[in-house]
Amino acid sequence: MRLAEDLKQSLRSLRRSPTFSIAALALLAIGIGGNATLFTVVKAVLLRPLAVQEPGRLLRVYSTNPSKSVSRMNVSAGNYLAYAAANRSFASIAAFRGAKPGLAGPAGGGVQVAGLRVSAGFCA
Repeated sequence: MRLAEDLKQSLRSLRRSPTFSIAALALLAIGIGGNATLFTVVKAVLLRPLAVQEPGRLLRVYSTNPSKSVSRMNVSAGNYLAYAAANRSFASIAAFRGAKPGLAGPAGGGVQVAGLRVSAGFCA
């Protein structure tokens, strides 16, 4: 019985202040809409499968450094070039590295963007 009384009291107070009711509904709609938009973008950009014909055949190679107890680190540029020159097993080899270049407009004021530096054949 207490729940029914609380609901009646809530409805009465909402009728007394329609501005608050409209503001609360608007905020709920904006929050739910923003949340749905965010998850749609995340699903489309981050959770979709790779746009390659056979993603299971892609391979990422790491280096190790036992003297420093590092079991997984990025391959150096020199090692990449040596692997590419000696490659007899793979259709192609490419390398990438994260980058954050700064971009400046004609009016000044720069912005830093996230990107990748890639080797020739990365998108092949």
